[in-house]
Amino acid sequence: MGVFEFVQALLLAVPDRTNGDMNANPKAKQLVRLHGQDISHYPPDKPYSVSVSTCPLTLTRLPYIPAPNSPLLDPGTPHATTAPSTYSPHGTLLANWAARHAHQTVLQQHCAYWDPDSDGIVWPLDTWCGVRAWGWNIFLSALATCIIHAGLSYPSVPGGWLPDPFMRIWVRQVHKWSAVYLLLWPEDGVMRKEDVRRVFDGSIFQQKADEYAEKCAKQDRRRKAVMSKKSGY
Repeated sequence: MGVFEFVQALLLAVPDRTNGDMNANPKAKQLVRLHGQDISHYPPDKPYSVSVSTCPLTLTRLPYIPAPNSPLLDPGTPHATTAPSTYSPHGTLLANWAARHAHQTVLQQHCAYWDPDSDGIVWPLDTWCGVRAWGWNIFLSALATCIIHAGLSYPSVPGGWLPDPFMRIWVRQVHKWSAVYLLLWPEDGVMRKEDVRRVFDGSIFQQKADEYAEKCAKQDRRRKAVMSKKSGY
């Protein structure tokens, strides 16, 4: 078996980076068919190469190459106030999130959900209430609160060397991710890129809290309907 045939065999199990599903990557297979051994010079219009024919592994994870008319502006440059992607080039537009938080860095936006009174300080009680709003049980909420504040409180203390006895987190000092998977909890076990992106700017936190509140409201209405039916009213 030659290098070309070996590469084709490997590509059968390559994940599709367009949707996160563990399927063969049609783009990579198409590149191999079109370029053959010249895959070492792909992309042809760039002064660099993203793959080498003698190392098939470089084809199993194709990096992002901006299209000529890509809506994502300057993908290699950090965006201070938005967490953009190819599918959300302007950040999170749901509920006007990006515009309402244009005065904060992406990491500060991430922390905004945990600071409901906007005083710039996240207390352990704030974190507790935040995760409880997602429907987490008491034990898991307590564990998450302890881990988060034990790890993030001291690095955020403004000035001095002594740790904060209340394990508070100062948002303005936070420029430093297991709980994310528990929050998203995808039914198929695959975390979507868009959901992860929204973790960075914090916009998904309130959505998850709202979804859980709606779920509880539906269960309550269903319970009341059952009780009403049993009572005959």
